[in-house]
This record gives sequence, structure tokens and C-alpha cells, in this order.
Amino acid sequence: SLYRGRSLLQLNREHVLGQEMDEKQAFQGTGLSDPVRRRAITSHIGKETFSKVDRNVNPFQLLRGDKILLMSDGLFGALSEDEILRELSLPAQQAANRLVQAVTAKGLPGQDNATVVIVSYP
Repeated sequence: SLYRGRSLLQLNREHVLGQEMDEKQAFQGTGLSDPVRRRAITSHIGKETFSKVDRNVNPFQLLRGDKILLMSDGLFGALSEDEILRELSLPAQQAANRLVQAVTAKGLPGQDNATVVIVSYP
């Protein structure tokens, strides 16, 4: 995601079962209304066959104060956009630490990890 001007812009698409089923319009009647199953990851680093790579093919210029967030589903799925935005005014390392702490503090069932890397453009 790109953090710019106190807003967050998603730069890639999620590889989760619910979104893929919706895109294929095969979702109706399959029982995939369960939010946990809808968030099942379909492509990720470490998967034996890494079949989907998403990248932004349209270059854009970074502006002073921009931050790029690389985050796992454990962070993206656990915090709301407002909760993420609240921390991003902090310096990058401090914001990353606070975001992971916020996920941990929630104590969500089934939470396995939360990873975030923030790259700040001066």
C-alpha cells in the first residue's frame, strides 16, 4: 500500500479465496460466506507452486513524505484502515512496531503472525 497525504492506497490485489471466487462468479451457493474461509490465501511465498505474482505495471513517482507498506495478511486482516492510518504519521520503524503491537494486543483467535515493512521516502 502507498501512504500519502494521510490516506492509504492499495497497490496490488489480494490473493484470497473469496475474492477469486467472486471474480469467477462461482461464489453463490458454495458456502463461502464464512469470513474465515473467504480470507484463505491462494498464493504466497513459501507455497510449493508460487503461481501468482502481482505487481504494479504503471510506474508512479514517490513524493516527499510517502511511505510504502508491505504487510502480511496477519496485519492487513487484523486492523482496520483507520487503525493502520493512525500509526503511519510516526517514523517508519516506530509505526511498524506499533502496528504489530496493535495486532498482538487484539488477541484474535487464529492469529498466526503479523509482518510489516515500511519504506519511507524522505
